[in-house]
Amino acid sequence: CPGTMDKTGSTYTLHASADSVLSLPLEGCQSPSPSVGRAAQRYTNSFVPPSVKHRIKVTVSFVRNLKLEAFLLVYVMAFSMRLITTQDLLLTKACLQQQNISETECAKPSEELKSRIEREANTVNLFTILVQLLPSAVLSIFVGTWSDKYGNKIPILAAVVGGMLCDVCNILVAMSLQSSLYWSVLAALPNGVSGGLVCVWAAVYSHATISTSPELRTLKFLFIGLAIQLGFPFGQFVSGQVFKSWGYVPVYICSWTLMLGCFVWMIVVVQGQKNPGVSWTQMASEFFKLDNFVEGVRTTMRPRPHSGRNQILLMLITMCIIVLNAETTRSVTYYFVKKQFDWSLTKYSNVTSLFALTNLISLGPIVLILTKGLRVHDLTLSVIGVTSMMLQNFTRGLAVQEWMYYASGILGIAGGVSTIGITSYVSRIVSQKEIARMFSFWAACEAIVPVLGDVMSSQVFNATIDVFPGAPFVISSILLVIALGSLVYCYRKSRSDSFEPFENDGISQAVDGEDERHQASEMVHSPSSTPSCCCSSGADR
Repeated sequence: CPGTMDKTGSTYTLHASADSVLSLPLEGCQSPSPSVGRAAQRYTNSFVPPSVKHRIKVTVSFVRNLKLEAFLLVYVMAFSMRLITTQDLLLTKACLQQQNISETECAKPSEELKSRIEREANTVNLFTILVQLLPSAVLSIFVGTWSDKYGNKIPILAAVVGGMLCDVCNILVAMSLQSSLYWSVLAALPNGVSGGLVCVWAAVYSHATISTSPELRTLKFLFIGLAIQLGFPFGQFVSGQVFKSWGYVPVYICSWTLMLGCFVWMIVVVQGQKNPGVSWTQMASEFFKLDNFVEGVRTTMRPRPHSGRNQILLMLITMCIIVLNAETTRSVTYYFVKKQFDWSLTKYSNVTSLFALTNLISLGPIVLILTKGLRVHDLTLSVIGVTSMMLQNFTRGLAVQEWMYYASGILGIAGGVSTIGITSYVSRIVSQKEIARMFSFWAACEAIVPVLGDVMSSQVFNATIDVFPGAPFVISSILLVIALGSLVYCYRKSRSDSFEPFENDGISQAVDGEDERHQASEMVHSPSSTPSCCCSSGADR
């Protein structure tokens, strides 16, 4: 009769629409009960394939869990506002404190005076950065391990409080332009001893590694990278506009306000890990333990078949070179454009923000086209990114006219994909139980690298400012040749016939594949099952 449903296993087959079920019965047919009619109508109106429901559910859950990434974006904005403003403040103070130099001459300095004050400001700026990076780099070795056990909320809150104290000190320094340049070094100390950006990044990165499924881990790393890549230029843009209208002090006030917002966000929105039965004394005593760090070293260095250890070490070196390159360009770029093109803080922040917006718009389509459309290898993705960075730095280092600087930004548009392919590839050649320990060790290494980058770029810039101020960028592009060679080597190894993409300590891929298919089948047919992922990430195939 119309309106009946047949059940075969877990599949329901409707022989008529819900309307026919609810309509008057045909002659000789038994009238269906109202409950059957309502059930049929609900089933018809709300039918969604289980796979679609699964994807929607996990996608929504993934987006809702991007709380730390949103925090990281705002935190990096506040950090970059303070960074670029301090660089310009040091230039102003260095000029005003030169003997027999008036404010008029500082506004239009000669080339000889410009080189002298930029060299002095760059030296003090190096000390300021080292005060922030050295303590935080050491702390980052312990933060990742401690956060894995007790949660990342406390280290992040400590870094936020340190940033707020740093802004207060910078406000006091900016109110007295005749004070010593080295007061800015002391003002940066609270940010360094509290962990700063390095420890925040290590905590967020560690949390993403252990809390995200392997299928979504690459996508998680992408959002972390975007938060950092966008936070710096957006913060610089805001600082440039505020400085143009009101000066130095309001910029630091805005940075402090953003830090306050980060503090409230961490307290109210982010749920920290509960540690019942654990005292504050016990947690503090275990902060400086190196167990996980040592395990990370052992995991990275242990012998593996098919040159696995060599590949992992080369990928670590490549990541460090990429981070070194980013820090090198960031620390001296403002002084470079000031020397070459006499740009103001506002113009520099505007141009940097424009490049960042272009990269943001382009990064997603580039990743989708390369991974989903052309289905390129993970390491091919990284090769494209590193090549783009090489072209950008080389062109920027040779820039003697503004159009060359703009061209360098266009050439570097694909640089953001370099780290995505590396993290995705390493996740495939290392077992899942090892990946958290290894990435914790990697994070510690990458936290130390910026110190070397700042020292190198500052000293090279000071030595070549009169003859070749773009030397730091050219050197960075040369170092990227090493990264490019490492990627090509690992790519050739991955394409060999004997290469096995997964290492599961004796557990065969076939067994893992059967388990995954069995779990997927259960998730589709069992309404109470909780899926672990909804879709493959950009580099997954």
